[in-house]
Amino acid sequence: MVHDTKTTLLQTIKTEIPYNRIYNRLGFRKYSTDLHETEKKKIDSIINSAVLLVELKAVYTVFKSVSFASQSIITFDSKYEFQSEGFCDMMSRAVSCALFAVTAGEKIVEARDMLMKNNKMSESVIYDAVGSELAEEGAEFVHDFINKLIVRQGLVVTKRRYSPGYGDMKLENQKAIFSILQPERIGISLTPSFLMTPEKSVTAFIGIEEQL
Repeated sequence: MVHDTKTTLLQTIKTEIPYNRIYNRLGFRKYSTDLHETEKKKIDSIINSAVLLVELKAVYTVFKSVSFASQSIITFDSKYEFQSEGFCDMMSRAVSCALFAVTAGEKIVEARDMLMKNNKMSESVIYDAVGSELAEEGAEFVHDFINKLIVRQGLVVTKRRYSPGYGDMKLENQKAIFSILQPERIGISLTPSFLMTPEKSVTAFIGIEEQL
């Protein structure tokens, strides 16, 4: 079933390369890891090559209303119901909510898998880290983008996001999210076990509150 909620596509997202977060994911620590400059240049070169394969895209919607049936059941626009006590707690002051999906695309995953197949394990790990962190960077971009849209209305987004599979929100909620957002339009599909492909993809809710 496809819902008629208005959605907006962001077909090309440009972000800075989060080198520090990529290095952290690789296990390097800024003040405790002794990394030779030659090795760092080599890693940076691989990171830069991987980034060229990332195609960040997103789709989002902003619900008009939010209501609570209980401390663990929340409803958007009087028809979209989700169950999660942790999510309801995050949304306790919310007057609305945004929902989005973002992906780093398929190319970065395919390149990582090819490197792994060719036993280039070190490069494969770096490509994997780049895909993960760029997907997160895309999520941060959408988070900030929505905040800029609503700030003149006296509203502000929550600092946190909430995703299926996190806390007590079941992964099965992806099915409802996909019916609302239709993220197939940006290349994301859902497996029978409710996992997303490409795997470097994120879906999340963002609370919208009145500014204090």
